[in-house]
Amino acid sequence: MDSVRLKIQSELDGEPMHYNVTVSKKVADNFAKIVKENPEMPQPEALAKAKGISCMGWKESQQ
Repeated sequence: MDSVRLKIQSELDGEPMHYNVTVSKKVADNFAKIVKENPEMPQPEALAKAKGISCMGWKESQQ
């Protein structure tokens, strides 16, 4: 399986954060498509969607 390293941008208490994740090429392609279609979506949420993970609790856990 080909793996791709992504640099994810996020925010914690208003401070910008970056972290690297290694995912399959398929997940990386899905992530790129989701970010392109929904630029306002937080990247961690987009990554969860790309992996097929439900993120219903994402916004609640971030507040």
